[in-house]
Amino acid sequence: MLLPLSGELSRTGLIMERASLLAQPDDNPALALTTYDTGGTPAGARAAAANAARDGARIVLGPLRSDCVSPVRAAMPENVPVLTFSNDPRRGGDGVFLLGVTPQQSVTATLRYARSRGVRRVGIISTGSNWSRGAVSAARAVAPAQGMRVFTVDDDGDVLAALREGGGGTLPDAILYADGPGLDAVAARLAPAGVQLLGTVQWSGQQITGNRDLEGTWLSVPDPAPFESFSAAYGSRYGERPGLLAGIAFDAVRMAQSLVLMDRVTRNGPASARVFSGVTGDLSFASDGTAQRAMAVMTIGEQGLSVIHRGGQS
Repeated sequence: MLLPLSGELSRTGLIMERASLLAQPDDNPALALTTYDTGGTPAGARAAAANAARDGARIVLGPLRSDCVSPVRAAMPENVPVLTFSNDPRRGGDGVFLLGVTPQQSVTATLRYARSRGVRRVGIISTGSNWSRGAVSAARAVAPAQGMRVFTVDDDGDVLAALREGGGGTLPDAILYADGPGLDAVAARLAPAGVQLLGTVQWSGQQITGNRDLEGTWLSVPDPAPFESFSAAYGSRYGERPGLLAGIAFDAVRMAQSLVLMDRVTRNGPASARVFSGVTGDLSFASDGTAQRAMAVMTIGEQGLSVIHRGGQS
């Protein structure tokens, strides 16, 4: 496992390492897990991968950062699969499989549900971040098949005026804000319009309950039901509630164990395996490294988040 145990992301790395410990058996040497520190940099990730290769690693879990994936792939033998925690769809393929929740997975689930509720026109507020750009691309890809029209406005100036202009003089049926940072400010600006607000998994790292401007929002996340038992076990041992990345780290270890036991630790082994049921939802891989993951749609109410739809894999 390649994690940033030093540097700016060391806290995240520690949380993920702790989660991995919960998944490790005590009595099977064939499933032994060794963690290497990437320092959160491409150079550190390459060095960590080289050390793992020297030590005979059969499968790599990590790295976390998108820009560390290529150095890791280059440092590992060709037949060793890499299950990266990145959510950047550009990094899949060449024996690399994406464990992170991608914009495509989350946006597809959100828009499919919105369409089932009668939404046809969606205005997307773009921040210019990597995630936001990925969300826009995903929305444009999925919208035609859903019979939806999507258009994009920048997150600056009078957003409501821009949305009216993009909508041909009227506001769209719904507004998608894919990012997490800046959510409170955007919600406050949009609240007077009374238009349905849509979100993605990026909101899960924000304080979204208790904000009246966000009540009634629809957002997609990995199904929270299987996560609860993991969350309780993590909280019991470490005294804090884990986030999504901790669950993904736990699932990565369990998935690697399954591949070893099924004798499918090959370059494309993860794609040949059956659907994996993890604490972050059911997941399967295509040969190009992209993933389909079971997502749920939730709404924000006065009492917090609640599931309003459980769908198939996105």
